[in-house]
Amino acid sequence: MNLEEYNEGYGQHGYAVLGKTVDEILSHEDPELSDHIYDAICQRILDKDFESLTETEHQLRAVYLLSSLVGNGGFSMYFSNSDDDAWVTALAGLKEMGADDMAAVLERTLAVFPRGMPPKGPGECELELGQLETESLVILDECSQRFCELERDLGINKLAVAYARKRKADIILP
Repeated sequence: MNLEEYNEGYGQHGYAVLGKTVDEILSHEDPELSDHIYDAICQRILDKDFESLTETEHQLRAVYLLSSLVGNGGFSMYFSNSDDDAWVTALAGLKEMGADDMAAVLERTLAVFPRGMPPKGPGECELELGQLETESLVILDECSQRFCELERDLGINKLAVAYARKRKADIILP
């Protein structure tokens, strides 16, 4: 399947146009489909019970949500809207995928927090972000911009699909 065939079938079938099983979804080789393949896998993972996810699925999910939230509102949005330790799994996932520069940017954002990591608990991170000095907010903005540049330049979706192919035995779709 190529991108044109995907676009023709998507309107009628959504991501199912790529297949239902991991093997079917990952069988598509067209590099232009990487974004859609990653989306298809992650949307299916997001439908699963969080506790039943494998480590590979947790990492794919965490990187997917990190990319989505940072892309839509920067690291401030990410830290305010993600689970307490989601950044730990996202960091591990980025490193496993070979996105070391993106992992370094995420690590740099942690330095703006007084304890070197976001606080745990509902609303705690938003509260702490609201009390940050202007200099720390500038760092978060710079990191957000750099992360998005790297995401585009490195092709995080292609790296994620390569990682999923390498670890497909650990991906169990509903």
